Amino acid sequence: MKSKRYYAQNAAIIVLALAIIVMSVGYAAYSTQLQLKGVTTVQSSKWSILLQNPTKYSTTTIADDKITKLEVRDLAVNFAAEMTIHDTFSFTVDVVNDGTFDAKLTGWSLTAKNTATNEAIAVDENKTGASNSYLTYSVKWLDGTALAQNDPLKHKVAGSSENVKKLLVTVQTHEPTSVNDLPATNQSFEFDFQMTYGTIF
Repeated sequence: MKSKRYYAQNAAIIVLALAIIVMSVGYAAYSTQLQLKGVTTVQSSKWSILLQNPTKYSTTTIADDKITKLEVRDLAVNFAAEMTIHDTFSFTVDVVNDGTFDAKLTGWSLTAKNTATNEAIAVDENKTGASNSYLTYSVKWLDGTALAQNDPLKHKVAGSSENVKKLLVTVQTHEPTSVNDLPATNQSFEFDFQMTYGTIF
């Protein structure tokens, strides 16, 4: 015959089990699941600095048929002209920020040489001009200011032109101080001016 203690233990176990079940139901009744749902759309963006619209400038003295090339190809402006002493060939070109980020001028370089002799032409310390005894080459902003590190270029905004800056490129010939420096034969010169831009953070 089972003792009172046996029944008491069983009753205690049943009570505890019921208590656990009740507590579980109670916890479930007072728990809440929270959710944050949302959608974010990131608009398309791009990095694009390019050269556009090379155009003969008013200071040019040579005839149009002496300008044998003035065009944009890829990210470069290619030009060619036939000049004599006392001639000037100038053109403007747009530096355009066609992207979605503000940009700044981070550097530039210039090399120049006589392709007939393969000799380098002296480049100034600002790397925006080159010259020999009868020829000069220069690059500056159209308003006359010199290029400077961190010159800003705004990103493209509809209705605004702040994303465009104009460069003025000038090739000029002049009479040398010594007659011995005059070119006795046709001379060909090559100029390579490069600019680099970075983002503004």
